[in-house]
Amino acid sequence: MSGDGSEPPTSDDPDDEPANGDFAKFWVNTDEEDEYEPIEVTNVKEEWENLTIYLPEGLREEIELAFRETSYECMRAEGHDLQKLRDFYPLLMVLGLESLEGIEGKEITDILAYSAAEYDLE
Repeated sequence: MSGDGSEPPTSDDPDDEPANGDFAKFWVNTDEEDEYEPIEVTNVKEEWENLTIYLPEGLREEIELAFRETSYECMRAEGHDLQKLRDFYPLLMVLGLESLEGIEGKEITDILAYSAAEYDLE
C-alpha cells in the first residue's frame, strides 16, 4: 500500500486507515459474487427509531437532489431502486459519521463556516 489513501488497506493494521474522504472506497465491492441485498424491513416508519432534524431550505434541497442523483445512478448501474428512508438516509448518515472520524478541532469549525456560507445557514 502506498499510504496515500488511494488503495484500501490489505491488513488489520491501524496505520492503514483511509485518507480523509476516502472511506467509501472501502465499501466498493470487488467480489462479483457478493451482491447488495436490500434490508429486510417491511415498514421503516414502524420498525426503526425516529430522528427529527431541522435543516435550512438550501441544505434540504441539496439532500433531495443528492437522493435523486444517487437513486438514478444506483438504478442505472445496479438495477436497484434506492429507497429514501430505507437506503439513502442511512447511507448519508454512515458516510457523514465516517467522515467525522477523520476531522478535529479547526477542521470542524472550517467546515461549519463553509456550510454556513454554502447553504445560507446564517
